[in-house]
Amino acid sequence: MSNGTAIKGATVNVTIGIDSWPLVWNSLSDAYEHLFLGTDAPPGIGLHNLVILADMYGFQNNSVLTEQLTIHEELTDLVITWSNGNDITYVESTTLVANYTMSD
Repeated sequence: MSNGTAIKGATVNVTIGIDSWPLVWNSLSDAYEHLFLGTDAPPGIGLHNLVILADMYGFQNNSVLTEQLTIHEELTDLVITWSNGNDITYVESTTLVANYTMSD
């Protein structure tokens, strides 16, 4: 509201292209929120323009068209190890272990 207090009980949505997500009231943060996960499809990897609309009976509707969300690819790592080294004789054996993981 104009005095800075939050309007609880409104309908607040964020839209990216043709996909829309509801924002849910969080009493701890005193705000409407939606948790985007990088694995969500949509929105997917890239730069996304957001349209945020808020509406509640008895109040003036409001919108924000200037927000953006960027989702980057996660870096990956490939670690190679040998159980018995990479130099063996004809009768020996070794195991190649490839650990392919996200950077986190």
